[in-house]
Amino acid sequence: MDHGHAAASSDFSLIVPYLVFIILATPVLVWLLDRHSLRRDAAIAQESETPDESGRHRYDLLGIPWVHRLLKTRGFQFAFQLPSALVFLLVIVAGIWGTQLGDKNFATVVTWLIWWAVIIFTFLFLSRTWCMLCPLVSIAEWMQRGKLWGVGKRFFSLNRKWPRVLRNFWVPTGFFIILTWMYLFLGLASSPLYTALVTIGLFIVPAIVVSLIFQRRTFCRYVCPIGGIIGAYSMTAPLELRNRSDEVCRSCKQKSCYRGSENGYGCPMFELPQTMETNTYCTMCTECIKTCPNDNIALNVRPFLSDLWKTKKLGFDVAAIVVILLGVTVFQTLSMVEPWNDASNALMEATGLGENTVLTLSYLVLAVFAPMLIFSLWSVTSRRLGGKEVSLKSVFIGFSFAFLPIALSSHLAHNLVHFFEEGTAIVPVLSDPLGRGWDLFGTANIIAEPLLHTETLRLVQMTLIAIGYLGAVYVGWRVARQTFGDRLRSVIGLSPMLVLMIAFAALNLWLLNLPMGMRE
Repeated sequence: MDHGHAAASSDFSLIVPYLVFIILATPVLVWLLDRHSLRRDAAIAQESETPDESGRHRYDLLGIPWVHRLLKTRGFQFAFQLPSALVFLLVIVAGIWGTQLGDKNFATVVTWLIWWAVIIFTFLFLSRTWCMLCPLVSIAEWMQRGKLWGVGKRFFSLNRKWPRVLRNFWVPTGFFIILTWMYLFLGLASSPLYTALVTIGLFIVPAIVVSLIFQRRTFCRYVCPIGGIIGAYSMTAPLELRNRSDEVCRSCKQKSCYRGSENGYGCPMFELPQTMETNTYCTMCTECIKTCPNDNIALNVRPFLSDLWKTKKLGFDVAAIVVILLGVTVFQTLSMVEPWNDASNALMEATGLGENTVLTLSYLVLAVFAPMLIFSLWSVTSRRLGGKEVSLKSVFIGFSFAFLPIALSSHLAHNLVHFFEEGTAIVPVLSDPLGRGWDLFGTANIIAEPLLHTETLRLVQMTLIAIGYLGAVYVGWRVARQTFGDRLRSVIGLSPMLVLMIAFAALNLWLLNLPMGMRE
C-alpha cells in the first residue's frame, strides 16, 4: 500500500546495545543451559530411568467445567466461522466493486493491515486456532459435509485420497512462494481488485474443488498457501490439543477421534491424537474433544517453543519452509527500505532487465535459494564439527526449527509496522467500506493517529528480534544435545549455528534501522 511516508532518518546507535546484548548473552545462556543439563543428567542417573516429561508444565483447560461444555458444543466452531466468512465476503465485494484506492477500500485495509498483521500473533499465542474459524475453507467444508454444524454424511464429495507422493508440505510451500511473489509483484496491499481475485482464485475456489474431490480437509493439510507457515509457527505456541493418557488410547477400539461418531467428525487433518507430538497439523477444530468416548483429550497451556525439538516425525519438507521463511521475512523488510530502491535501480541499469524481472529474480535468489544454500552449508559444517556419524538430514531438519523463533520474531516485527502505524486506516473505512462516500458509523472523516510512534515502534521491533534470538539459542541447545549427544560435541556442533543466528539477528536489526521507502 502506497502510504507515502518515510521513517525518520536512521539512528544506528540503537543497534549497538542490542548487538552487544546478543553477543554477550550467547555464551552466558549456553553456559546456563549446560549447567542445567548437568544437573538434570545427574538426577536421571540417580533415578536410573528417564523421567516422563510429557505432562510437565502443562495445565489442562478442559478441567474447567464451562470450557469443557463450550468446546463439546457442536455449534462452537460455526459461531466463529460465520462472522469471519461474512467479513471475507465483504472483502471480495469491496475489492471488486469498491474504489481501487488501497487505503480507502475495506478489502486491502482489512486483509493486509489488520488480518495479515494480526494473524501471525495468533499463531504465536493460539496455535492454529485461525484454521478452526478460517472462512476461506469453511464454505468448502459446509458443502462437503452438507451441514453447517451438525453431524451427517458427506453428501458432496468423492472422498478420494490425496496422492501419496504429494502428502507433504511441498505444494503449500510452492503456493506460499507464489503468494508472497504476487504480494510484491502485483502490489496486493494497494490493489483491492487483485486482493479479491487472489482470495477467490488461490483460496476459496481451490478449497471447494479439492474438498469436493478429496477427503476431509485435504486442502488445509496439503494445499493451502499459508498452511505451511501456520503449521510451522504454531509449533511455538503455548497451546496444544493432546491425548491425556496413552494407555487409554491403546485400549480404545473405536478410535472415534479419527473415524468420527454420532457426536462429531473424524479429525479433518487425518491426525490421531495418540501419536500427535506437535501442533504442525492440528487445526484446533475440537472435533476430537466431541468424539472421544473416554474424554481423553486435553487442551493444554504449556511453555512457549515446546514443539521445536520434537521433530523426529517431521521431514525435510517442513524444515525447508522454516528456512525459506527466514529469507522471506528478511526480503519483505528489505523491499520496504530506501536502499533497496537504489540497489534495484542499479541492477536494472547494469543488466538491462525490467523492474518486475529484477524484483522476481531478486526475490527467488534472496528469499528462497540463498537461505537454503547457506543453511545447507552451515549444516555440513555443524555436522563435521559435532560428529560425522550424525546424518546431514537430521542436522538440517533439527537446527532449522531452532531458527524458527528468529523467523517468527522478524515476521512479527515486520507486521507491527502495518498494524500500529497504518492499521488505523480501518477507522474511516468501517463507515465507507467501498469508498462510495458513505458514513455508516460516523467515522468516515476521522483521520486516526498511528497507535505507536516510529521511535517506540522501532524499540518494540528490536526487542522482539532480541527475544526471538534468545529463543533460537535455547532451542538450538536442546537440538544440539538431542543430535550430538555429549556436552562437548553439542557445544562444538552448535557453534556455527550460533554464528548464523547472530548474523540473522544483526541483519534484521540493521534493516529495521534503515530509512523506509514508500510502503507497498
